[in-house]
Order: sequence, then structure tokens, then C-alpha cells
Amino acid sequence: DPLPQYWFDTPNDSDPDEYAIGSHVATVHARDNQNNETSESVTVMVRDTLAPTVRFDSNPPGCLASATNVSCECTSPSGSTLSIDSSQFLISDLCDQFPIAIFTFPEDNLYQYGITEITAQVFDSYGNTDTETVTVTVIDQTPPTLEAIPSSFTVPSSAGECTTANGDPGTTVRLPRPSATDACSTASQISYTWTSDHFNESIEPVQCLPDGTHSIVPTIYD
Repeated sequence: DPLPQYWFDTPNDSDPDEYAIGSHVATVHARDNQNNETSESVTVMVRDTLAPTVRFDSNPPGCLASATNVSCECTSPSGSTLSIDSSQFLISDLCDQFPIAIFTFPEDNLYQYGITEITAQVFDSYGNTDTETVTVTVIDQTPPTLEAIPSSFTVPSSAGECTTANGDPGTTVRLPRPSATDACSTASQISYTWTSDHFNESIEPVQCLPDGTHSIVPTIYD
């Protein structure tokens, strides 16, 4: 019989090509025109060995993001509170519609100055897993703000009580300390220097100046 009849017994009669995860037996039957019949069975094992995927896909407000690196400006001495949560990760799996994801976010979403790593780990129902690590860097590129400093002041001359760096008789002058604020630094973390036409930049507020008018330039550092 050049054209015997044949048919299949499969786990899913409505869709013979679809097999659920697990072990299945599929049987093919054949019959010729003399009603001779034979059959052959095969065991089909469907497994899930492909890992789910988790990917960070966001640009948090006020930050710059590139793949798994996020850079954000510091907003307080404690760091920055950032809007990064699980909704900003894309999770998918071929066989598990609802894989489980575990995230490691800092408490209260507060990221300290420097580097913090976020880990997102996803598991499917069949023991496959994937991990995404996001590096969040809190930086400080905003200079401190000079709040108040006198535009001019006068000191009575006591020429001769000290000698300037140039060897001239001078008066000991305590330079006024400016007031400054900074988003990422406490007041104690802000430092000050002074520069003049008679001395190089110095952290020392007491200087020896000759008689005359001088330009004093304060500089603040966070």
C-alpha cells in the first residue's frame, strides 16, 4: 500500500503540536488497505532551561542613565532620595508568566554620596535565574554658594607689628570669614581660603598686610 493511513495520539488533541512542560507520550498509528496496523510511541520531554531576563530600563528624574549606570546630583548632606523602583525593570520569561523578582534598594530610597549598587534578581518556576546590577553614583558638581561677606572693611594701621612676605612692615589683620551653604555638605565640611596681592592662597585668616588698599579674594570649597 503506497499510501497507508496514519494518525496520532498526542497529549493535546486540539493542537497536536503543542506540548506542556513535562513528560508526554505521543503515538503514531498506521494502517494499510488490508487493515494491517502498527504503531510507534515516543516520549517527549519538554523542559525550561532558559533563564528569565531582567533589565533596567529607566532614566530617573534629575539623573543621567546609560545602560546600568546612573549618575545623580547630590541634594543633601545625607545623599539623594531617588525615584528608582521595581517598575523601572523589564522582566520576561518564555515559560513562566509571573517570575519572582527580588530587589535590593537602599532604605527609604536614600542614596549616599558615592556609589551604591542595586541588584535585581529574577527566578522562574523551573529554577532558572538572571541578575541585573545597576550602579548608582551620587555626585556633587554644584559649587557652594557664598551667602555673605563684607564688600570692604577698614583696619587701623599698626605698621611694624609684623613683617609681610615681601619684607615690608605691616599690620596683623584678621580677615572676615564668609558665610556659605552647600547642598551636599554641612557647614563644618565647607572650607575657606583667602588670596591677596600680598600672599598666596591660604587657609589662615590672620595675615600681615602693609598699609594701603588691598583686594582680598575668598574662596569656598565643599
